[in-house]
Parts: sequence; C-alpha cells; structure tokens
Amino acid sequence: MMSTPILMIALVLLALRGAADPNTVSAGRLIVEPPTLINLGFEWEISGDANRNATVAVRYRETGAGEWREALPLLRIGGERIFRAREYLDYTVPDRFAGSILDLKPETEYECSFTMRDPDGAEGPAVQTVKVRTRGEPKASKDGRILHIYPPDWKGEKQEPAFTGIMAAYYGAGLGDWSVVRERKAQPGDILAVHAGLYKADRLNYVDPRARHPRSAF
Repeated sequence: MMSTPILMIALVLLALRGAADPNTVSAGRLIVEPPTLINLGFEWEISGDANRNATVAVRYRETGAGEWREALPLLRIGGERIFRAREYLDYTVPDRFAGSILDLKPETEYECSFTMRDPDGAEGPAVQTVKVRTRGEPKASKDGRILHIYPPDWKGEKQEPAFTGIMAAYYGAGLGDWSVVRERKAQPGDILAVHAGLYKADRLNYVDPRARHPRSAF
C-alpha cells in the first residue's frame, strides 16, 4: 500500500501534468481577410505561447495545381499597444499570427495551407487549408453613362451631359431644401469624366470654383 507522503507527491505530479503549459500554443480561429486583386491576407487567433517561439509555415497553389509554393511565414503578434491620447485611441493587439500571400493572379482561386508548430507543443487545429479567390479587376458598367465635368472657364465644345463642378454632376441643381432633398444625377455605374482645368495645382487644398465654401467639392 502506498504511504501518505508518496501518495501526495504522486497527486502533485498528476496535477502538474494536467495543468496547461503557458508556453504551449493553442490554435484558434483562422480569419480570411477580404482579398485584393493580387494579395490574400490572414489572421490566426491563438492562446498560450508565452515564450513566443511558435511559428506558422504557409504554402499555396492554384486550385487543382499539383505543386505547392512556399509563402512568407505568418508574423507572431500580440501585446503591442497603440495609443494616441488626443484621439482617445488605446488598443492592445491580441495574440495571433498575421500575414499575406503576395503577387498572385487576379480572379483566381487558391488553396492556402497553414501549419502551426511550437517546440513546447501545439494544441487544436494546427494545420488548416482554405480556398480563397482573388478579386477580379473592376469593370465599368455596361449600362453606365459618362457625365462630363468642365471648369467654368472652358472655351471649347462640351460633350453632353455636361456639368460645371463635381457636385453639380453628382447631385444636380438641387430641389427644395438643398441640404435635404437633392436631384441625384449620378447613378450606379456612371463615370465622372473630369476635363482639364477643373483641378488646381494644390490637390490637398482644392476648392470648387462654384462652391460657397472651401473644400466643399466632395
């Protein structure tokens, strides 16, 4: 029969074994960011990894292709504090990995594989594969119109429909209370074509020549 001191030691060892190792990484949710034309972004939530020695290897390939290609590993982040008192901003980055797969083809589906490793052990879904499609290049609407915008001192011929100033092309002349009810000229799919002379040299301090107040062109 086991003596009391030995039994106590055995129970302590069992408790220590069952306790979670703070250095062990635990994989959480894999987040797929909205894709761009040629890049894909990802975040992988984690817990643990107190000594920050976990890593995530990344591979990718076009869906259906045979050969995998290596991408940059995800970056381990977490604990970084960002604050600006004047803007009441105080944010601490949560523990996770983040990164991107770069220089891809537009409008193409890719298989992306992520493998999390940690010398102290990895728990949870440490290997994940997702399919993500890059965006296609935006195309002009087939039903869209071209609204031509000219400066007040334009001397040549004008293509119709023609407007003086961006606000006039977008909103129209205005009906009723101009700040509440407006005649919306521009519709989804329309293109605003700005002809030479409307913009001034200082693009950061542009003033609509027909507006009552500066910076009211947009």
